[in-house]
Amino acid sequence: FFEGGRYTLDGTHYVKENKDLVPAHLTPFAKDVSFGFKKSYLPDWVEEKTEGEIRSEDVTVLDIQKIRKTSLAELQYFLDNLKSKSVCAIDAFAHTDLEKVSLALCQSSNKFLFRTAASFVQCFGGIPHKELLDAKTLKLDTSEPGLILVGSYVPKTTTQLNYLLEQNLPLTSIEIKAQSLLKSPADAIEKYLSIISEQVKSGKHILLYTSRQFVAGNTPEEQLKDSKVIADGLVKIVRQLPFKPSFIVTKSNLNQIPSPKANSHY
Repeated sequence: FFEGGRYTLDGTHYVKENKDLVPAHLTPFAKDVSFGFKKSYLPDWVEEKTEGEIRSEDVTVLDIQKIRKTSLAELQYFLDNLKSKSVCAIDAFAHTDLEKVSLALCQSSNKFLFRTAASFVQCFGGIPHKELLDAKTLKLDTSEPGLILVGSYVPKTTTQLNYLLEQNLPLTSIEIKAQSLLKSPADAIEKYLSIISEQVKSGKHILLYTSRQFVAGNTPEEQLKDSKVIADGLVKIVRQLPFKPSFIVTKSNLNQIPSPKANSHY
């Protein structure tokens, strides 16, 4: 996922931080409650995630040298000869790498199930590059305020949130205390909906963000349970919004939030 600073080289997944490529397991993303991990070398990651059902040594790595130095026909031959139901980790350092692999995949006689990020989808689908969307392109109806929802706890999100709050934009910011959702979800939801109902009268966009200090359970199972309670609470708040947002922007793993009151721009 190049746009997000994600690269894979020699089977190891990296995250770009400033000018450095950091193995993914050393970044805050690896500590995520829902999908945390301890390995960046993808064969080891597969073994970790399958709890040993698929061993690291049984995972094939299609490295950058093979992708760039072999012909398309040779790359197709390599893919054709992968064992049935085997796992192959593919290097990618540029869109051209994914484009070449995509062509070979399309021509291969094998069938594949992909676990990928957005850059692969663009290359495999032949989707042309587009600039980032802006308000003019979206043609938003600004007669109603929009909604920005921030639920991610990783440090990068907190940095982005702080930057947004410092921009002196026409926003009404409302902090949702995560612990209140854990203690009494129904009461907390009612409270925040009441606050939103009052604040939306100003006509400003609404920024909802969860408190940055989140104390989850002691075990991974408890942490996952607590995160789900908070996520469910945010979903219910959005579903019961007292206004029809002109747009919804989410920064979290909550992009599945439905809102029948919202326009299509989310």
